[in-house]
Amino acid sequence: MRKFVSIVLALPFLIGAAPPPDATRSDVRCLVLSLPLAGSDKPEEKQAGLVDVFYFLGRIDGRSPGFDLETAVVREETAIRASAPADRQALAQSCASILEKRGGDLKTLGDHLQARGL
Repeated sequence: MRKFVSIVLALPFLIGAAPPPDATRSDVRCLVLSLPLAGSDKPEEKQAGLVDVFYFLGRIDGRSPGFDLETAVVREETAIRASAPADRQALAQSCASILEKRGGDLKTLGDHLQARGL
């Protein structure tokens, strides 16, 4: 019995790190899509990409401090590259929807603060 318990406790180390929770994984995937944009030579694209990168990085750091970002980025970048174009497009749209919603929320907040004279 003791040997069985030892094997069970060692399983995560034997099979590699467990995948991150779904929300963190989704944010890593969006971060991966944002990285090339952040590296663009076009100033507008670069600025948008950097905003996206920092937004998703903040979500990851806030939810999962100490998270192994490098391993997750490599894993997700490889998976995204291997996925069908339609799947990549759906992912890009999902990420854009998150950013659009939060942008709208920020605009609403600004409108409310302005109405209060702040």
